Amino acid sequence: MSESQTVQARPDIDIDSDLHELVKAYPPLQADRHHLHISVSNGQVQVSGHVKSPMTRRFVETRFGSVAGVKNVQLDGLYDDETLRLAAGKLVPPGALVTSDYGTLVLAGVVEAGAREALIKQLEGIAGVKRVVAGFRD
Repeated sequence: MSESQTVQARPDIDIDSDLHELVKAYPPLQADRHHLHISVSNGQVQVSGHVKSPMTRRFVETRFGSVAGVKNVQLDGLYDDETLRLAAGKLVPPGALVTSDYGTLVLAGVVEAGAREALIKQLEGIAGVKRVVAGFRD
């Protein structure tokens, strides 16, 4: 008589606990933890929010996928400030500076008064940008 074995799926709460332990164990991610949202459903992990660097984003991608019971890690909603800053930097004219802080772009420097509103709208259209704060000089 043959016995059939059923593979027991790992409870989502245990997976979630292991993921949060990884967050605590990696200092750059620990610093970003208040800007990170993690959810687990049937072994499917959804990560969204903002981290400071592409390296930290890669850590999430590789290490979260290696946790027992994780079937897939979805990072479509996870952004890093360095990538946002570089994308924004392609749009700002010479004389303007841009930084990113967890999805908030901060603009400074000199931008022609008539071009400011259009520039801000363009920057707000970058995926991952939550808001744009401008402190232009005249």
